[in-house]
Amino acid sequence: MHATGIPTEVAVMADRHTGIVSRHSAMWDGVAADLIVKGPAGAHEVIVEPTVDTVFLTRTNDPHPVIKRLGAAPEQAIIHPGRLMNFVAAGDRLKTVVPRGNKGMDRLAIAITPHAVERLDLGCDLKFERLSALNVERPLVRAVVDALANELVSPGIHGHIYAEMLTGVLILELLRAQEAHPEHVGAGALAPRQLHRVMSYIRENLDNDISLHDLADLTALSKSQFGRAFKASTGMTPYRWLVSARIRRSQQLLRDGRLSLAEIALATGFSEQSHFTRTFHRIVGASPGAWQRDRRK
Repeated sequence: MHATGIPTEVAVMADRHTGIVSRHSAMWDGVAADLIVKGPAGAHEVIVEPTVDTVFLTRTNDPHPVIKRLGAAPEQAIIHPGRLMNFVAAGDRLKTVVPRGNKGMDRLAIAITPHAVERLDLGCDLKFERLSALNVERPLVRAVVDALANELVSPGIHGHIYAEMLTGVLILELLRAQEAHPEHVGAGALAPRQLHRVMSYIRENLDNDISLHDLADLTALSKSQFGRAFKASTGMTPYRWLVSARIRRSQQLLRDGRLSLAEIALATGFSEQSHFTRTFHRIVGASPGAWQRDRRK
């Protein structure tokens, strides 16, 4: 199913998807929008490398495990919350693994060309920082993206003008987000050196009982300050990041195949094998044993 009216480099990003049952696309003065609706799908992965800054919104009625990797950053294993929005800057790479598939979803890509920014005639040299981000949570951005998705499916009588106004608001709101992060650090986020120290500590101590107090001490912040700053930096709470790191390490050990499940549980900081098994299944969508057998096929 082909898109019409949008640049090829935007349209081809949908080629990474299978099971597309419908598609709507439009071009609004430098902003290309491409909405695909997908039916049920088994385990799969999708890799996108946009050539222009792109906002991606995925929506589903089936919460399911997904594993995201943005550029060279560590993988993030999460449960899809029903709607998830990511911003991928031109030239960056986003890999999404859906280990057990899903019952269907839609994906909206909104690609912002340089012309779209220039047409606003802001009278200054503002440019996108081109900093990609997972799980974008700005309420106005979400509302505008939802409105654009609705306009794609059911255009109004003044649809083109309305859509161009919405895209202008979207660009300005993303620029406002940039102004709030002038040094490439989110408002209230950890400095790169602090974040590196925390990540290194977690990797080196996964087999130990790591507390929030331990991590906060590394940054000279209170526990509440650290929790907020860590989430601003990573999009995840320290606990969720720690659990995801333990699951990633367990997957490495399962591939290696030299340790039993009980030994892997202890090596990754779980108090007992049953706790490890439940957590692994909740995040990955399969038991550790089944996941390991599947990798050996």
